[in-house]
Amino acid sequence: MIKKILTWRAKSWWLNLLIVLAIPALAYCGVESYTSTPLGVSSTRILICNLIIYYLLYFTAAAILGNVSWGYTLVSIFCMGAGLANYYVLKFRSTPILPWDLMSLGTAAEVAGNYDYHLGKRVILILLGFLVLIVLSWKADVRLRSWKLRIPVAAAALCCLLLFAGGFQNKEFLSFFDIRLGTFRPRRTYAKNGTAAGFLYVLSFTRVDKPDGYSAEEAVAIAKETANEETQLEQTKKLVSDNKTPNVIVIMNEALSDFSFYGDIKSDVDTMPFIHALKENTVKGNAYVSIKGGNTADSEYEFLTGDTMAFLPAGSIPYQQFIKGEMPGLPSYFAKLGYETHAIHPYHAKGWLRNKVYPWMSFQTMTFEEGFEGADTIRDYITDQEAFRKIIEQYEAKQGPSFIFEVTMQNHSSYRRYVHDFDYTVRLTGYPNKTRDILATEEYLSLVHTSDEAFKELIEYFEKEEEDTIILMFGDHQPADFATKIGMQAAGVKDTNSDEAYCDGFVVPFVMWANYDIEEEEVDAISLNYLSGLLMEKAGIPLTGYQKFLAQVREEIPVITSTVIMDEQGERKVNDGSVNTELLTKYRKLMYNHLIDANNRIEGFFDS
Repeated sequence: MIKKILTWRAKSWWLNLLIVLAIPALAYCGVESYTSTPLGVSSTRILICNLIIYYLLYFTAAAILGNVSWGYTLVSIFCMGAGLANYYVLKFRSTPILPWDLMSLGTAAEVAGNYDYHLGKRVILILLGFLVLIVLSWKADVRLRSWKLRIPVAAAALCCLLLFAGGFQNKEFLSFFDIRLGTFRPRRTYAKNGTAAGFLYVLSFTRVDKPDGYSAEEAVAIAKETANEETQLEQTKKLVSDNKTPNVIVIMNEALSDFSFYGDIKSDVDTMPFIHALKENTVKGNAYVSIKGGNTADSEYEFLTGDTMAFLPAGSIPYQQFIKGEMPGLPSYFAKLGYETHAIHPYHAKGWLRNKVYPWMSFQTMTFEEGFEGADTIRDYITDQEAFRKIIEQYEAKQGPSFIFEVTMQNHSSYRRYVHDFDYTVRLTGYPNKTRDILATEEYLSLVHTSDEAFKELIEYFEKEEEDTIILMFGDHQPADFATKIGMQAAGVKDTNSDEAYCDGFVVPFVMWANYDIEEEEVDAISLNYLSGLLMEKAGIPLTGYQKFLAQVREEIPVITSTVIMDEQGERKVNDGSVNTELLTKYRKLMYNHLIDANNRIEGFFDS
């Protein structure tokens, strides 16, 4: 019996026709079912568009291989794997797979082992369904035996597939199939347009279009409106040489988030008691970021350069896509002033291509995971305590004023993997039923509590130091959606799916402290592209020309990220690109000159 099943082939024409016509449509249903529903797209035309993609993909593979059995089997395996990968990426970082993620496979592989790949019943059923499709594909018996027929059919099928995919670059094509951008949210774009059509649509955003009316000459003219005096760099250098500027330490803390931002969080202890109590010589508040649950390098890029992800394709990674050489910004400014510039990251050097980008940004030395031999770990990640001690070690070894920038790893996801083997220091109250998500959220909050303790140790060290030093710490993003939503619920937020809650999901804490007198301040809202300018103001270091320009933009638009925008009246909304003031137009042109038009980049404006 088993032998008959294994050797059976579909011989009748009607059965082969059924396999040929049914499997592409069923594969579409399978891929969509991982994260949504097959009929969840926003219109019939979009549904038809997705089905065309699948039929062309299957037909092309079968034509090239000359065999439906081989072609359909391989494409079915691909669809099963791609859909599963998209399911996990969406689960872990709250956004689906994007075209430029293919450039990040190395970075993804480095942290892949730290995630929980538990399969729910729904996903298991989908995988079983795909296995049925694979078996049926293999049983098909339709072949193109003649090369004279096979070559033109394969060429025609491939051309049709490429032409159809190319249609996503055309406005009339998109309008005909009713394909629309999901308010600059990749997750919504995929949900509205289907995974395949959504991916091809987002692919059209891999390049940065030149702003209307842009020219290098106009960028120079805009820069001159806020340009520094020619003598400022030399004057600032003198301040540094006269020891009138402080050492500057910046920590971008992995997934650091303050759920008390949402309200009175119901937990047995305060998750950030030291930071909450810190007041003297302290500036702290809420910073807005462009990402959630992943793509850490985007927050890093916004802070170090002053550029904003709002003007770049949704979900893109400038470190990998756009920075190909020298990149002026905060590190290069400090280097020009005579500071020693150091980058520290207790993980792999190649993550987000930091080992290439950091030297281009003028970091003179870099310390990665191999520099932390024997360091203590939590959940296989080097602790914040060890990371902060490396800052102290670097500080004690310096020869002159220093700028130290560190990106931590302790709080990195996944939070579901270790729920039964973890030392909890924070427990949510009012949740007697400890579900997997509740335990994972408590694990995350316990990690934040540990970060707070490590930060206290760092501050206590520098309180005793005579050299003026200012320290800034901020989170790069909130954790994945499940933890954020549970945090909101624990603080009494009723509608965690509203636009208001969506905007709240991109707020992280920042705290700036100095071991000398600075003016205390509470900042209600600031985005990371402005945060380095605020740091320089508090440190008493003159701003670069670009930072002066950004200070003007901040007065009009206090927050601008790829996800959230806020006007000078404090009105906050999802950033759908509809806000476009004269200053933002100038900002877009200066940023294009800074990041994209490197051959005509304004000399000295971005780092002096």
